[in-house]
Amino acid sequence: MAARFDRPPLRVNAQQRLCLPARKAHYSCGMAVAVIFVLGIVNFALNRAVMACNHPLMQQMPPLLKAMNQRFSLLIEYLMLVAGMLLAAQGWAWGAIGYGVYSMMNGFSAWLILSGRV
Repeated sequence: MAARFDRPPLRVNAQQRLCLPARKAHYSCGMAVAVIFVLGIVNFALNRAVMACNHPLMQQMPPLLKAMNQRFSLLIEYLMLVAGMLLAAQGWAWGAIGYGVYSMMNGFSAWLILSGRV
């Protein structure tokens, strides 16, 4: 008895999760990863700018705590970037959307701190 190979696989792939045709899913996943990468560079730059500013919040921190906070915040930023890129590469649209929302909130808070509004 010969096996039938004309049935589609039961597994859900990235194209089906994004509800895109097969030829467009590859480009959209790659574009999402590229956009997340650029947003990650912007987030690292904003993080560095906030940590280097002379804001009263930064001046109140003890030097040891400030150094630990810089390293910890960079680690968290890196983990968020990797998670967003991995989710987008696997076809999960919410990974890219979530990282975009995180980047907007990060940019808004950095703008508030750097412009002296807070």
